[in-house]
Amino acid sequence: MEDVKWKRDETPYLIFKCKKCQQFSYVKTTQKTKKCLRCGQLHRVSQILTDENIVNGMTNAVNRVKHMQNEFGFKKLKGEPDFISEGGFKIASSKSRIHNLGFPESKDDEEEQLYDSFIFMLKDLSKMYRTFPKYVIEIMSENENIPQSELTNLIRRALKEGRLTNHNGNYILKQI
Repeated sequence: MEDVKWKRDETPYLIFKCKKCQQFSYVKTTQKTKKCLRCGQLHRVSQILTDENIVNGMTNAVNRVKHMQNEFGFKKLKGEPDFISEGGFKIASSKSRIHNLGFPESKDDEEEQLYDSFIFMLKDLSKMYRTFPKYVIEIMSENENIPQSELTNLIRRALKEGRLTNHNGNYILKQI
């Protein structure tokens, strides 16, 4: 029986930086062109081929691209990236507050953020209980850092918008 040995990937890959968006990428040296995955710029391998940026094996190529992109980001940002968008979005399932990046937020934005976190809290609460009294909402809002002074307004708004119903002193969250 033949001995099967693990064959190591020694394919040469060229590591290069996109001329348009500065994103690092890799390409086999036998390919003719490579399209940038970020901006779509088409690069001819023959024009960007240099011996100094060739590594053998796909794993080495991927690791080298990660390393070079990290170095570029570190230089560009003058420190570690914090992965916060300039627009200040948040992931839908996240309960975390939107980070302020130096842009002045209006009172309406703060109220909307507070209301959104209140609705997320109610959704979590409705997963545990079908109906719940007001004191449970008060306890949960305290855990979620929702000010007690705003709680009455938030409940009133949720009732007005039809997201919450009051049934004999117990609240029910409507799935919209």
